[in-house]
Amino acid sequence: RSPDLHALWGDACMGEERFDQAVKAYRAGQSLRPNEPEWMARLGAALQQAGQVDEAIEWQRRLIEQAPDDATAHFNLATALKRAHLFAEATSAYRRAVELAPGDVAMKMSLATALIETEAFDEATPLLEASLEMDPGAAIDIHHALTYAHKKLGNGDASVRSAKALRELVPGSLEAVTALSAAETGAGRYADALDTIEMGLKRDPASRHLLSDKAIVLNALGRKSEAAAVFDAQRLIQIYDIDAPVRFADINQFNEALINHIEGHPNLDFSGISLSCHEGGTSGEIFVEPLGPVADLAAAIRSCAQTYQTNLDDCR
Repeated sequence: RSPDLHALWGDACMGEERFDQAVKAYRAGQSLRPNEPEWMARLGAALQQAGQVDEAIEWQRRLIEQAPDDATAHFNLATALKRAHLFAEATSAYRRAVELAPGDVAMKMSLATALIETEAFDEATPLLEASLEMDPGAAIDIHHALTYAHKKLGNGDASVRSAKALRELVPGSLEAVTALSAAETGAGRYADALDTIEMGLKRDPASRHLLSDKAIVLNALGRKSEAAAVFDAQRLIQIYDIDAPVRFADINQFNEALINHIEGHPNLDFSGISLSCHEGGTSGEIFVEPLGPVADLAAAIRSCAQTYQTNLDDCR
């Protein structure tokens, strides 16, 4: 019944990512020291890592009641709230953490990221600029975020400046080249963007991002036939109807089985923010056990993909 032993056990489990066991260890320690903020913090962190987010939030709130000026407590609460998709509350908690620890760049960056993800770009950019002055060592991440935020705000020149700074910091990075081409495209600098794209395609001729940007830029420059050679939807997109697998009465029954399977799938999650799927559900990998009717869907996809590849070969 030694709190120190429970702490050692829990810390070791956290280090080995055995979060459920860490929760057990910290619960035991916290029961011996019920009013100590240290144990509330440990338990809250372990619960969040173990995926028990609602209880993690509860413990972080209890910790803040004990230590209202603890910046780390507010920061940890914010990360748990964000994980629970309570984005407005998470942003407020991040703000409080930054107020209590204004010199902590990591906290400022987390707040800026949350603001970008909730499309509060005008509030995020000053935070990012301040973070850059405070910690030039974080410049890569900061310039990457600034490139995106300025582009979304319509600040084309500022977006391009940040993208160029990013490229200078990581000159061999294809990601930096892609960021610059996107910034130049957003700023309407189509000729510059095309030069940047061609530079990137020399490194990676199959880059989907650069090829899509190239089609956009060529269209913007009025070079429609060249754009079509890069991306011709009529040639590249093919539609296939599939038959119902033999164990289903018809395609409607198969679709219903797929819907039920995916809606009950453990990888299904709320869309979150800054994603193409807004106010809906999206999943992680669904081709994992238990497969259920997805096994039939996978077989159909493989068959269609093989046909698609054959048809493309015939077009060459």
